[in-house]
Amino acid sequence: MTSPGSLPTRYASTPLTTIAYDSERLAYEAVDRLISIIKAGELVPPPRHETIERNVLIRRSTGSPRSRTSTSR
Repeated sequence: MTSPGSLPTRYASTPLTTIAYDSERLAYEAVDRLISIIKAGELVPPPRHETIERNVLIRRSTGSPRSRTSTSR
């Protein structure tokens, strides 16, 4: 999980394609889950599934499919 301008993308010679999550929402859900576990004591609450929106940030590390195929016959 990276965000725009994070270390892996900031120092790469070719800008890397990454997936950006809403980090504030991700943190909120993680803390909410941790509080649920603490309040439950020794009983662990059942697993739950959360979907957090994400964006694919396409950069130069993702080339055109045509650039990877041979044009000679």
